[in-house]
Amino acid sequence: RRNVTDSDYRRNVTGSNVNGGNFTNSSEIDYVRKKILDENVLQHVWNLEKFGPITNDTIIIAIQVHKRKEYLQHLIGSLGRSKYIEETLLVFSHGFFSNEINDLIKNIKFARVIQIFFPYGLQTHPDTFPGFSPNDCPHGISRDEAKKINCFGRARDVNRLQVKHHWWWKINMIFNHLKITQNFNGIVLFLEEDHYVFPDFLHMLKLMRRVVPEKCPDCNLFGLGHNPKPRSVVDYMGLSDQARVVQWNNQGFAFDRQFWQGLSSQTCSDMFCQY
Repeated sequence: RRNVTDSDYRRNVTGSNVNGGNFTNSSEIDYVRKKILDENVLQHVWNLEKFGPITNDTIIIAIQVHKRKEYLQHLIGSLGRSKYIEETLLVFSHGFFSNEINDLIKNIKFARVIQIFFPYGLQTHPDTFPGFSPNDCPHGISRDEAKKINCFGRARDVNRLQVKHHWWWKINMIFNHLKITQNFNGIVLFLEEDHYVFPDFLHMLKLMRRVVPEKCPDCNLFGLGHNPKPRSVVDYMGLSDQARVVQWNNQGFAFDRQFWQGLSSQTCSDMFCQY
């Protein structure tokens, strides 16, 4: 088989394999796996000289990215217009290796930036676990059909599972394996590529952190958004000066290392992985 070089890969930057679908050529898969490994070992932080080292007062913003470049562009634009953004560290965690998206992120100048790459996605594991596996039950078959072909209990929605696995890997990477965060005990805020932030989102997070010890000492997770009911009308202006104690969701939540240690305990991690 022919080895894939950097120039080959750059020439394919607009091709379907690089920015649209999964690889079929084993040389391409090997090449991208190596690039992912190299980047995760290197852990280069962009703009560190400009903004200096992080402290426990720094807010880390972890952004889970797949391949929706247009959405990501809007999120980056909204981040760049936000107050205090220069105090943050942006961690872009990628589920898909794309030169176009990498170039977009490397052009960010308003904050510290680091990229990490989930190494177990469908792009690099198209036909082996944790991607599609020959032992998987065909999607959508009945319980009786699964028992007939002896695969009952092995049904997996691989596309959803890679998002779930990536989510857990990303948090573990930030708290346990990144050199720049190894002694970090501050707040990590979690966003996704299709989110959009208001200019005061960091200001509001700082205010919540300030009042929690007195107003809600049992609160251990912050949420900047919520999931409104479908087709409901939300009075954002009327609610903008309020903070409520509610169950958490995935709309801009934030927590610290202490919360993660509880979440990643044996009981919780087993429940997460086996659900």
